Amino acid sequence: VRHPLPLIKADLKTGRCRSPFLRVEVVVQVNEDDIDLLIDNETAIVDGVRTHLRDQERQDLVGKAGTNQLRFDLVNIVNKVIAPARVHGILFKDFLLQ
Repeated sequence: VRHPLPLIKADLKTGRCRSPFLRVEVVVQVNEDDIDLLIDNETAIVDGVRTHLRDQERQDLVGKAGTNQLRFDLVNIVNKVIAPARVHGILFKDFLLQ
C-alpha cells in the first residue's frame, strides 16, 4: 500500500546567510497491515525527516547518488519510527532543490 506524507520543506545546512531550500513530497510503501501504524506516527516521521534534512548540505542531495542516499536515509528514519513494521520503499512525488 502507498501512503503520501505531507509536503516537507526544509532549509539545508550552510555557512551563508541565504541557505539552500528543499521541497519534497514522499510516498511510503508499506504492507496493508502496517498502514494504520504509519498514519498514527506520521507526525514523528515528518519531524525525523525535517531534522535529517536540516543536517544535509546541497551538494549531498544533488544528482542520482544524492537522491538514492536520501531515499536510503528516509527508509531508515521511517523504519525506526514504525518498528517492528518495515517499509518496502520510498517514492519521490516531487523533489525541488533550490
